[in-house]
Amino acid sequence: MPPIQPQQQQAPLPTVQRTPTEMEFWIGGCNSLMHPSMITSRLSAFGTMIPTKQYAWAENVMTRGGIPQTRPGMGYVASFLGNLLQGMCFFQPTNSLPTMVIAVDGYLYYAFAPYNAFTRIKGIKFSATAPIVNFCSCIQSVVNNPDGSLTLISPVNILIAQDGVSRAAYWNGSGGGHIDPTSPNNGTPIGLWMEWTASRLWVAQGNSVFAGDICNPLSFTETVYLDETSNFQLPGPCTGLKQTTDMAGLFAFTAQTVTAFQSSIRVRSEWQTTPGFQTLLVPNVGCVAGRSIVNQYGIIYWMSQRGAIGMDSALASKHTSVLTTIDGQMTRSKRKLSADLSRICATAYENLYLVSVPSGASGNAHTWILDQSPIGDAASGGTGAAWTGIWSGFQPVSWAVLPDGSACYCATQDQNSFDGTQIHIWRAFDPQRQDNLGGSIACQFETAQAAFPVKMRFAFAEIDLCEIRGNVSLQVYWGGSKGPWIQILDAQLQAEDGCFGSAAMPRITKTSTITAFQPQCRTLKTVDFSPQGQAPYLEGPDIPGVDKCHGLLFQWTGRMGIRKVTIWATQETQAQVGATAPSEAGRHNILAQDGSAIPL
Repeated sequence: MPPIQPQQQQAPLPTVQRTPTEMEFWIGGCNSLMHPSMITSRLSAFGTMIPTKQYAWAENVMTRGGIPQTRPGMGYVASFLGNLLQGMCFFQPTNSLPTMVIAVDGYLYYAFAPYNAFTRIKGIKFSATAPIVNFCSCIQSVVNNPDGSLTLISPVNILIAQDGVSRAAYWNGSGGGHIDPTSPNNGTPIGLWMEWTASRLWVAQGNSVFAGDICNPLSFTETVYLDETSNFQLPGPCTGLKQTTDMAGLFAFTAQTVTAFQSSIRVRSEWQTTPGFQTLLVPNVGCVAGRSIVNQYGIIYWMSQRGAIGMDSALASKHTSVLTTIDGQMTRSKRKLSADLSRICATAYENLYLVSVPSGASGNAHTWILDQSPIGDAASGGTGAAWTGIWSGFQPVSWAVLPDGSACYCATQDQNSFDGTQIHIWRAFDPQRQDNLGGSIACQFETAQAAFPVKMRFAFAEIDLCEIRGNVSLQVYWGGSKGPWIQILDAQLQAEDGCFGSAAMPRITKTSTITAFQPQCRTLKTVDFSPQGQAPYLEGPDIPGVDKCHGLLFQWTGRMGIRKVTIWATQETQAQVGATAPSEAGRHNILAQDGSAIPL
């Protein structure tokens, strides 16, 4: 037997010095106000650079705990035949379970849980063309007698509804109807915006604000206020009313102002002798949408003409007339807002402030998400509130949270028809992270850009994924400070979600062990990037892949999260000498919206 010849050793591959840049733990939220290369770090008070943990943009993503992942789903509840969705709320009749009340084409309907079988409320009909029907839950514990005396009754929960055109209506869970505001009945006046505070119903009608009788939202017989007048006057038409978070006052908004009332003073005769009972609090910042006003954690939020405002109402007396917007990080969506902002709607649920706005559409196509605890535990030293990005795929007209705060719903008038109608009701925050009875959610996440002092050649990306469930289709793109996004990865991932119907248990038998499958992780690498076949840049002589800035764009459908991203790049050899700028006189340079050059 001939001797075994030793294998010849291959020459080692040449080593290339590649520089890694890591991105992870995105608790700083979205920031589309600044260039993606400028949000990676900021200067601290001590003159050192600290990471911001921010990213450039996200759609249909939740970043609680610093991991961008598929947002909670929207669980389908019911559909409505009709032309115009006008509003929705929850109301709990006395000695009853909470009911959902919805207004469509001027009619009111109610339903008990699971809120998919509605009954029309008889005796109530609003305008079919009024854009908004507003609701206010009140408590009646007094009845006004014809002789002017009062009779105490057991407290009864009453829902007041208004459309700004028709007479106000009431419903107590068993009966209701419209209210006569004329003398001698002196019932609830016609208005749109209402607030129940300090046992009185306050109603706004144009520039006027009316305060109802104590403990009786159906009666407005006490008509003498300050200076012997029957109402308070605002600087303009009222656009919203809201009790302050400390319950000590009432804010009345116009499009340009905020007026404060000391509504906690229950004795009406003391109003005339109380200094500053009505005060113009903010003379140059108002509210454009009454449904955008939300109280959360001592802060009152609303949408002004300039953007979202957040103000500590307990410290309102110390505020100056200057209020800055808090939504600069949402510039990518904010710059596409339509002219009519009056139907913006918002809600507060758990640690989130959700505000749905008409961005790029006449309906509320984008829902902005402000997370008050982006790391999931404010007690452990959180970073404060952070904008998560936008949620899309539905167009809310009204949000509503159950009285006990256990669930959040929204009524939408969507562009796409479902069940033969465009009016739908959804239960938000479905833990299955699927929309529309099992539909996969399309997500997008754009990292910040790693900025280098010199030009670097992109080599490859290493991506650590987590929270993978079911089927996931993932595409990853590389991008720099110029040029289009270039696809560098197309992957199909699969992780069995549960044992029922899975390959591990196609059939259930008497001896089958029912178990839950945990979400899975993956580590993916892209192939070494090559500029071959890529269109040349219009904005400079560099070849694709060579830039001072390097970032990634993720697009996926299904349930997935991103734990960490590592970008590897090599330094590009370049002469350290100056050069003259070339002349572009007489040229017509055209760059498409996606960053690609358009030849003439």
